[in-house]
Amino acid sequence: MRNRFRVRRNEGLIKRNKYLAELIAAFGKPSWSISDEDSTESLNHRAVAAQIRSRNRKGSGPNFRARDSHARHVSRRYLKSHRSRPIRFLPKHILAARFRANPLLDALAPERKNCWIPVINRPAFDGTPSLDLSDFDMIDQPEQTMKHLSTIAKLEAVAPFTQLNFNDHYCEDAGAYLLLAELWPQMARIFIGGRMDYPVQKVLDAVGLGHQMNIRLGGMKPSDESCSQAYEDVWEFRLQRRLAATAGTSQTRHLDPQQREKAADRFVQTVNKWLSVADPGKELTPLGKGWIGSLMGEVLDNAERHSQPKSDDGDWSTAGFMVRREGKLKCHLAFLSVGRTFADSFKEAAPEVRKKLSDYSERHPTVSRETLSTLFALQDTITCDHRATDVRSGGTGLQDVMEFVKVLGATADGSESADSKMTIVSGNACIRLRTPYLAGKRRDEHGPRGPRLLWCNAANDWNFPPDEAFVSTLSEKLAGSLVSVSFTIDPEYIKLLGAPSE
Repeated sequence: MRNRFRVRRNEGLIKRNKYLAELIAAFGKPSWSISDEDSTESLNHRAVAAQIRSRNRKGSGPNFRARDSHARHVSRRYLKSHRSRPIRFLPKHILAARFRANPLLDALAPERKNCWIPVINRPAFDGTPSLDLSDFDMIDQPEQTMKHLSTIAKLEAVAPFTQLNFNDHYCEDAGAYLLLAELWPQMARIFIGGRMDYPVQKVLDAVGLGHQMNIRLGGMKPSDESCSQAYEDVWEFRLQRRLAATAGTSQTRHLDPQQREKAADRFVQTVNKWLSVADPGKELTPLGKGWIGSLMGEVLDNAERHSQPKSDDGDWSTAGFMVRREGKLKCHLAFLSVGRTFADSFKEAAPEVRKKLSDYSERHPTVSRETLSTLFALQDTITCDHRATDVRSGGTGLQDVMEFVKVLGATADGSESADSKMTIVSGNACIRLRTPYLAGKRRDEHGPRGPRLLWCNAANDWNFPPDEAFVSTLSEKLAGSLVSVSFTIDPEYIKLLGAPSE
């Protein structure tokens, strides 16, 4: 009777738990879902165990408790020897896993809290379920990559031990792995093993994402957080993270150098390194160092100030790398802030900015307001800072990043390269910038110092809707904003720069 009740309970759980039903549809019937024949067999074993217990209890004398204890021991030993499935031995850190609310995971799997199953109660499968991750790339495949991340969030809520197989031979994007590294510490540690090619392991080790995810990279030698191995074909911009001041432990955290300042200095050093690889001896001028440092500082400062509502204490992370592949120097860079999206930030913008956004949204009712808000945020002077709006300044961070990609990724003839790309995902909005919509342009009537505008249409005019091939709405939601960049450095172009000022 107890076994039949367990079967009905588990079948009801499958019907109520959408994520568990998806898992079973993908990997087959788990071993806990016992069939009628298995139920009968189990009941027969229990009947035999009851007879064994009764036979061993028989006897006379005052030692009934001893005989009863011995009888129970013998019957339990019989049941263990005829167990239909093996006992699951789980490590302590797995047994201790509990549901932890997290904005990224909860947005990727909206019913995660209701569907969460304690690990000890999760179904066991014949073999370890595995998830294949192909085209794990936010630059060219944002829709598919977000679906992969959503599946990982759902598996974390209901699956037993699971393997992740990274099928891509090369790491083609920093953003996807930066986002996964942000999710990883917040999940139950059910992901074990899997496949990852050596070139991908090499990049994750050099950048520091392998250490952040606390995963063993089988092809690498152990490396600590402060010192990675030196690779001949990988030049890293190691992972830089900023946690809220309330999460820090330093007694002088408000007096220490800001983390964004450290990240900006390290990025300037990294760009210098990239240029010297393309053309030995080439480096940035003081003006170029100042521009790139301020660019990085502006982007990270915006993430701090706008990612959390009514607070200037937001989190961010950034990482990047350059690899030599097929004779090309390919650069990848990503910025991630967790919390509010671009569209959410406009709720606190000045009335003038909110009115402009409303006017723009009303012109294109077929496009979601969140997507239009994200595109609106790319324009120069569009900011949520009331003081900056009053003096017609600010809001240039994203356009500066576009300009950086356009300049550093140019070809020897000075034209835009097809390899220069930038993808922005914020909430459900996705903006994919590449030729011919890679960087904003200034209108003639505004002069050389006018605002840079990029409306992603042939006329570059907000009266026309954006091109659907470049501006779209994703089915999965990111609780925050991710900017992922990719470009190729042309050594011939770098050699033509006598005194580079970029």
